[in-house]
Amino acid sequence: MARCVPAFLLVLLMLPVAAAAQSGAWQAHPSLRQATGIASSATDLWVATTGGVYRYAPSSGEVRRFSPADGLSAPDTSTVAYDAVRDAAWVGFRNGVLNRIDAQTDAVTSFLDIARAEQFAQRSINRIVLQGDSLLIATGFGVVVFDAIRGEVRDAYTRFADFDRGTAAFDALVAPLPDGRAGLWVATAAGIAYAPLNGVNLQDPSVWTTEGVADEPMSVFALAFFNGAVYAGTSQDLRRRDARGYTRLNLTGRGVRAFHTTPDALYATERFRFLSVDTDGRGTGHTEDTFQDPQDVTTGPDGSVWLADLNQGLVRIQPPTQTALTIEGTFTPSGPYHRDFSDLAMDAEGNLWTSAAVRDGGIYRRTPGDEWTSINRITTPSLGDDNNYTKIFAAPDGTIWAASEGDGILRLAPDGTLTPFDAGNSSLVNATGTSDFIIGGGAAQDRDGVVWVTTRASRRPLHVYQPDDTWTALFPYVGDGLGTTASAYGDIYIDAFDQKWIIVRNENNLRLTKGLLVIDTGTTPTDQSDDSFRFFGTEGGAGSGLPSIGVNAIVEDNDGLIWMATDNGIAFMLNNGIVARDPSALPIWPARANRQQGEDPYLLRGLQVNDIAIDPANRIWAATDEGAFLVQSVEGGYVIDAQFTASNSPLLSNTVLDVAVSPVSGRVFFSTDRGLISYQGDAVQPAAEVQDLFVYPNPVRLSEVDAPTIFIEGLVDDTDVRILTITGDVVAQVPARGGRIRWDGRDRSNALVPSGMYLVVAVSNAGEGTAYGKIAVIR
Repeated sequence: MARCVPAFLLVLLMLPVAAAAQSGAWQAHPSLRQATGIASSATDLWVATTGGVYRYAPSSGEVRRFSPADGLSAPDTSTVAYDAVRDAAWVGFRNGVLNRIDAQTDAVTSFLDIARAEQFAQRSINRIVLQGDSLLIATGFGVVVFDAIRGEVRDAYTRFADFDRGTAAFDALVAPLPDGRAGLWVATAAGIAYAPLNGVNLQDPSVWTTEGVADEPMSVFALAFFNGAVYAGTSQDLRRRDARGYTRLNLTGRGVRAFHTTPDALYATERFRFLSVDTDGRGTGHTEDTFQDPQDVTTGPDGSVWLADLNQGLVRIQPPTQTALTIEGTFTPSGPYHRDFSDLAMDAEGNLWTSAAVRDGGIYRRTPGDEWTSINRITTPSLGDDNNYTKIFAAPDGTIWAASEGDGILRLAPDGTLTPFDAGNSSLVNATGTSDFIIGGGAAQDRDGVVWVTTRASRRPLHVYQPDDTWTALFPYVGDGLGTTASAYGDIYIDAFDQKWIIVRNENNLRLTKGLLVIDTGTTPTDQSDDSFRFFGTEGGAGSGLPSIGVNAIVEDNDGLIWMATDNGIAFMLNNGIVARDPSALPIWPARANRQQGEDPYLLRGLQVNDIAIDPANRIWAATDEGAFLVQSVEGGYVIDAQFTASNSPLLSNTVLDVAVSPVSGRVFFSTDRGLISYQGDAVQPAAEVQDLFVYPNPVRLSEVDAPTIFIEGLVDDTDVRILTITGDVVAQVPARGGRIRWDGRDRSNALVPSGMYLVVAVSNAGEGTAYGKIAVIR
């Protein structure tokens, strides 16, 4: 092929970007069910999905996943191709980034040339075709020829005869031209273009011939050469090129997306059907409930035909006949059913529970061993249409409660029994003007085992479910700025004093929040006459009051402070148990410790804070639209211990919607608009009593180049940890909250300690005693 490099890409040629080595601290938790592409090697299937890439060995069932935590550029991939010469998978993304995954080492390398062609609005990689040592990459602006050996762009064809410059290309094919010469065929949004493969300069539009495939303009998504003819997958049906033009096979009225050829058949996919053409040119369409939206097709190493389906993952079928299609099975790696979550919650055993407010969403459980269970109308037909859950709550007794956007409240008992509650078996009231639509706001359990449930858009927004299985509906609270119509109650949180903190939404626009309601429900839960309440419905200023009436989450820390996440930062309130009766109680904005000149005095002010969580060391994790923040209290105020973004960590997106912390493992889970990922935090719940300390790694090798973190575990809460030489000299001292801390192997002067044996002494500040450990350091 011609070696002339277009000027716009010449400036972009650069060394490939090797994936930064990630510590084991990060782990992605993708949904790999929505498959977008598939390719086969001699032993494995490579599958592109909206949650990442995985390699699957049909013979053994072994799976290897690739996510941003492993160096993949992004979770949502568009296509994949296998390179047998280099034993590598090439992965394309909708933003134009190209990744290469080495099958032997699992190393991921990124190439940014296409993504940086910013003069084209569309730079998606739609298909990758191997041709010798070149990749023919169909992109949103034409065909890019990529040198697989040098790792750089060799050519770019962005104008095909009379087609507009930058016309999107969806596929490329090397096949004979009508005159018998070797040719390059391109499927585009405007039709088909072809040119001699060894033309002098394929960047010259005049060397290309363009063809429409029908009387009206029609996109072509896929190309194949089978049994001596070129086939086109168009936006309407499959067509074969012959002397009369492009003959329609009349197999479908929908778009044909992908082809795969074997000596005996041509296979194709459209949205609901699998298509096949035999050597006599006869076509057949197959419809099965097992696949709903096949995106790609290949023959696997096991000889079966495999579909990549956008709803069902991998579908294995026998090579079809004219009359029959036999489904051999489906496969999807363990993970959540969807990647989009509406809420996260942790139970006492360290299981993560999530809700999904999407079609067929439901609720999911992730065990500490990363095993997933999905409960929705697909996996659990008894739920019926109940599937759209916005909030989830893990009660101390092991019961899970989920609030649905229209289907009431779901209870999952510890024994696995599912009970949907609606107007027919509870006090829940349908939304005004509807007969069977209950909008759940949230659920929480108090110290007496009573569950409090909120709803929106009904005349009874608060409900009490008591241990004797009785339900009671309560009226909205009126006064202190709340009128009789203020009956749209959102999420609910119950503090250590059993006060109920309820986010109140705007009854005229349920997407908006109008403030925060705090209730003391007195001695009788179902009697509102002895209740006290306060409503915070105005924005404060100068460090007190709500930073914004847009309250998104409430949580209580280990010191009894109530923290609020708002549209304009965070705030806390001193919780003395009488907030609902104390007219002087006001939220306080956390002041920045050691503020620099020109810095905002209040931490996180101005940020959209979507959620907030407390870790076992009593630090605050904030989920914001600018990443995740770790905030800690120090003398003089608060400091940011860490900020994770998509640019400085494997975080999938800067839009972090929810955060939850496991008290058992210390792992911090971040739900983003591109999926779920977690980070291994350094705080776990404290030990119940003083015990021998667990120090690891031990022995530890320290160097200035690679100094690993040392963990000290088994601490009781609020301890003072000292590192001593064997002669009793203190070389380091670290205060601790929670059951585990990190030590960087450095002394008080920030120098790495020399080789030797060191004692670790943890003294409880609450008088619980002293714990001991030891560690060997090798320099």
